[in-house]
Amino acid sequence: PRIIELLNYIQETQLGCDSYLDIKKHVTHYLDSTFYNLTTVALHDWRSYAVMRNLAHQKYGLQMIEAHLPSQTIEQGIDVLEIMRNIHVFVSRYSYNLNNQLFVEQSSNNKHLNTINIRHIANSIRTHGTGIMNTTINFTFQYLRKKFFVFSQFLYDDHIYSRLVKDARFFKEQKEELDQCYPYERADKFNRGIRKLGLTPDGLSFLDQFRILITHIGNAMGYIRMIRSGGIHACASAIRYVPDLDDIVNIEELTKEEELPADTIIAAANLDS
Repeated sequence: PRIIELLNYIQETQLGCDSYLDIKKHVTHYLDSTFYNLTTVALHDWRSYAVMRNLAHQKYGLQMIEAHLPSQTIEQGIDVLEIMRNIHVFVSRYSYNLNNQLFVEQSSNNKHLNTINIRHIANSIRTHGTGIMNTTINFTFQYLRKKFFVFSQFLYDDHIYSRLVKDARFFKEQKEELDQCYPYERADKFNRGIRKLGLTPDGLSFLDQFRILITHIGNAMGYIRMIRSGGIHACASAIRYVPDLDDIVNIEELTKEEELPADTIIAAANLDS
């Protein structure tokens, strides 16, 4: 509060006979120069200085100047459009953390694993605009439609369907005795029966491939969920600069209070309307 009072009321401090120092303008100019110079050195830090500039305006009433430099960020991550074009590769190489809404790369030739979170998606949406959200979601739904077709084909396969119906009938008849718990022995027998149908060159059974299919479907649905959360995050970051519509200053009333000329009052009324 003392700093605000200093900036608002002690704007001019007499240094000598005819010398004055405007503290508020001096601080504003210093911060503008510092933020601009540091942003030019490292464009990926533009967001940090934008937050500081906004804080200086809201907390101390400093009228800062926008740098208008190209905005970049080190948290861009993989671009949303790049993921959309290679959605089949993305869902197979990344694992989705449902609780933290985070994608983690399963394996990498480097010493680190790439991650994708809501901030990365929000930064990408801020770069390309919100219009890519509908395109990305529609493209992902087209991918899911193909995967669900494979999903249904697996379930309706004669070898799979007969075993599922047999186990379903057994569980329905014995559920009271089993205390609503499917026995492990039956599940293990079912798994061994599926393996007898054949294995891939990688040693995967049809059931293993079905698990992978479900994982890909879940990753794609998690990606859609993250697009939604990233869009909300990007809009929330942008809307803080929009003034409160319930607390709009009436300029005409202010001009009347200051007893300004009639022409000024008329101009203020036109501005309000």
